[in-house]
Amino acid sequence: MELHHLRYIVTLARQLHFSQAARELNITQPSLSQCVLQAEQELGVRLFERKTRSVALTEAGREFVRQAERVLSEWDGLYERMRRQANAKQAPLRIGTLLNMAKLSLNNRVLSFQQLHPDISVSIHEVLGSIELIRQLEKDVFDAVFFIPSPELKAAPGLELQPVLQGRVVAIVPRTHRFAKLTSIHIAELAGEKLIFPAKSHSLYEIVMSACRDNGFEPQIVALVSMVNTGIEMAAQGIGISLVSSQFVGDSCCDAVAVIPVEPTLDRPILMAYKTRPENSRAIHVFRDFILRQKLDCSNPDATK
Repeated sequence: MELHHLRYIVTLARQLHFSQAARELNITQPSLSQCVLQAEQELGVRLFERKTRSVALTEAGREFVRQAERVLSEWDGLYERMRRQANAKQAPLRIGTLLNMAKLSLNNRVLSFQQLHPDISVSIHEVLGSIELIRQLEKDVFDAVFFIPSPELKAAPGLELQPVLQGRVVAIVPRTHRFAKLTSIHIAELAGEKLIFPAKSHSLYEIVMSACRDNGFEPQIVALVSMVNTGIEMAAQGIGISLVSSQFVGDSCCDAVAVIPVEPTLDRPILMAYKTRPENSRAIHVFRDFILRQKLDCSNPDATK
């Protein structure tokens, strides 16, 4: 008699109906009947009294079920303890993010994940630039990274990618500017305007620069900034128009500026990239599925891209 036979008999004892028990166990009714019959023959006692549409436990059957439930409970407890021992030997999942991307509630998500999965530990590391994040993922420094793709970023074969959060390039315009009441700004309209660009180390720099040149003008850059809130503050002071990714705006904006989408749309999605290895396969897929069920919060945009 095998362990699954005990589960079959305990389930039948609870349902007292062969077809209902078979449905719960996801097996056929003949298979369940054969299992019970084999157990009775092996034990030399009848466990159930068969009736027309149901069954009833015999005295021997009641004693068998009591002992079987104890055995199953002890086995399930042992299995869970061994599973935790095995997982405890795994190295923590190493997650790479862009600087200050934790402001997109990522830290809170990881904390929630740890509470739901105490057997899987996670460590978060901030890195400057999506290209560097992907490079470190390829070198196995990280198990997964959150990054923003760009034309010059070429991910190596073997990396798996999942979209996490959509975004686009927007212009942060002083309220006193003539563009402030527009519902969108064509990139060509920025010709001759004082512009606050992201730092050259950011992938957004080349994207915006290429868009300007493709529309026939060289941008008049008055400042290069690493932090979104710095660009917003400078725009509020009337220094220029700041170009940023929409995910990182939110509460950093104030009444002194307007946020206006740039046309044509310059997409800025946040992706999760990961590499599955034998030692992290289960943990990384559990983490991936958890993140994809969540919605990252864009209300705190103080982030470097």
